[in-house]
Amino acid sequence: MPTRDGRAVLQPLRLRGRAVLAVGREAGFALADMQIVGAAVSVLTLLHASTAAVDEARSELRAALLRMALAGQADAARDIAVALEGPQPSPPLRVVAFRGRGPELAELADTLDAWGAEHGPLFIAELDGAVVALAGAEDRAVDWLGALAGPGVHAGVSQPIGLAEVAAGFAQADRAVAAAQRTGVPLVRFVELTAGRLHELLPAADTAVFADTLLGPLRCYDAEHGARLVESLQEWLSRHGQWDAAAARLGVHRHTLRARIRRAETLLGRSLDCPGLRAELWFALHAPVVPTNGTFGQ
Repeated sequence: MPTRDGRAVLQPLRLRGRAVLAVGREAGFALADMQIVGAAVSVLTLLHASTAAVDEARSELRAALLRMALAGQADAARDIAVALEGPQPSPPLRVVAFRGRGPELAELADTLDAWGAEHGPLFIAELDGAVVALAGAEDRAVDWLGALAGPGVHAGVSQPIGLAEVAAGFAQADRAVAAAQRTGVPLVRFVELTAGRLHELLPAADTAVFADTLLGPLRCYDAEHGARLVESLQEWLSRHGQWDAAAARLGVHRHTLRARIRRAETLLGRSLDCPGLRAELWFALHAPVVPTNGTFGQ
């Protein structure tokens, strides 16, 4: 093809994705020149095929090492990683899980490799549709990893963990990234879920159905009798079971509040002395409400 100052030859390369070799010169291309260009295309293709095979083998090895760590063999997995790839991050660690669209994740894995080579150490593996990074727990590495989340890619970050706790850290990061995907935010830290965003660990519909099932008898009673059982229960729980403080907030006598709580226990069929029930109720009281058809229990 002609150019402003000469001619150029474009030769497609048989690489992953689309690639073209462009060669330009002032004069035209003789047959020998074209043969040289053809040879260059062949060499580049062979080199790329070799590199791609190495990259695929490395990816499979890293996935296998991560599976070893998740299966409770983190020490052995770390020893192998150090022997084959050099220094690895030292505990305490954080697990960062990325999920999203395929092309963005593939590009992300390359970015992580480049950053680890320059700033390291960083362990990266692709597993079950996620890109997983194990990094030191210091803010610098975690902040940089979190900044990679964005359009098409969501991230979840675990709490600091020891080497023997990789499975727990991965579970935390995976739950956090699932919450990020559901809510549409780039990044969620697991600590945020335990500090007030617990509902995001579960699909909203499931959470709402659980809450409606548990609180349904109380809501039904309130609707039929003009009572305030749900409101009273929430205030009482928020005051850690302190009768006087909760009653004052509700504007009723503490004996009235006691009667409401006892009525709630009767409807629930369980004692509110049970910490598990209190936890379930607190969770349900802060969950989204789904509309129900008809009267509860019909």
